[in-house]
Amino acid sequence: MKRFLAAIVLFTWCIQNCFAQQADTAAVKKTRTDDCYIGVQINGLINEVFGGSTNSSIVNQNPYLFTFSEISKETGWGFRAGLGLQAGTSTNANSTSKINFTPDSTFKIFELHLRVGVEKSFKVYNKIFGGVGMDLVYNDIKNDLKLSYTGFTPGTTGEEVKTTGSSYGGGPVASLRYQFTDRIALGTEASFYYVTGDEKITVVSVGDNGKQTISAGTFNLPIAFYFIVRF
Repeated sequence: MKRFLAAIVLFTWCIQNCFAQQADTAAVKKTRTDDCYIGVQINGLINEVFGGSTNSSIVNQNPYLFTFSEISKETGWGFRAGLGLQAGTSTNANSTSKINFTPDSTFKIFELHLRVGVEKSFKVYNKIFGGVGMDLVYNDIKNDLKLSYTGFTPGTTGEEVKTTGSSYGGGPVASLRYQFTDRIALGTEASFYYVTGDEKITVVSVGDNGKQTISAGTFNLPIAFYFIVRF
């Protein structure tokens, strides 16, 4: 919940700052030939508000928390970008019972997801607008899972699993948005990204280190929704 509240605060500040700049440059505004859109993913916030649990499959399919696009009013062509960042630490103390021998765990996560691309925007019907384009994507992952067992044996034993890797690629994307007002919209998108890269898994206590090559195409369903503001 804190992550989404912080995102909304940052998002609101960006909007206010952009509007302030427009007010100070009224002369430039009259001759502006493009529209800029900022979007923030709202799936997690909706789940929090209505008492549901965050659907991790949505985050995995569409990890971009913020989106930005700039579209020409004359041609409909423009630039698009996305940013997703997950960082934090979670702990679970489970091994208080000798019968249910479950390890304590500490999980540190850092995942960075970037994308840039081009898009052709067009009007579908009334207040409904569509878009098609191509993206380039980059992903960087550094996760650390520590497991410790305290139950049957004196002291504490455990293991540490580190996962690091990066991947890059790209593919086509299609978007759809409903324009509630001239400035406020709700949007979604579907994409097919093919990525390649390397992922290294290190098990510290056992020494069983492995490295695998990432090479896969993924179809991302339009299940993530964005609150979008035009400025």
